[in-house]
Amino acid sequence: MMYKKLLVGGLIIFGAASCAMFKSSAATESSVSYAQHIEPIMQAKCTPCHYPETGKADMLNTYESVKRHANGILHRIQLDPSDSHYMPFKQKKPAVTADEIALIQQWKAEGFAK
Repeated sequence: MMYKKLLVGGLIIFGAASCAMFKSSAATESSVSYAQHIEPIMQAKCTPCHYPETGKADMLNTYESVKRHANGILHRIQLDPSDSHYMPFKQKKPAVTADEIALIQQWKAEGFAK
C-alpha cells in the first residue's frame, strides 16, 4: 500500500513538473520576431529618412532603436494621414498596412523577440 502511494505521489509530482516546464517554454516563444517580421517593415517603410547615410531623423535601423521607439512608431503610423506627425512623412513611402501594424503590436505584446 505504501508503494502504491509513493508511486501515485511521484507521478503527480512528475506530471506537475512536466506541465510547468512546458508552460514556461511555450510562454517564452514568440511568433513575431524583429529579424523576420519587423526589420523588413522598417526597411520598406522607413528608409531613407530613418536609416544611416541619408537619414536625418531618429535612426530605426537596429533592434534596440526600434524597440525603444515602438510606442512612438505605433502612434505615428496610426494617425490620420493628414496629421503632420503621421508616418511615413508626407507619404514618401506607402502607408504601413493594418497587417503590418498588427505585427508590430504583437511583437511588442510578446516581449520584443529578436
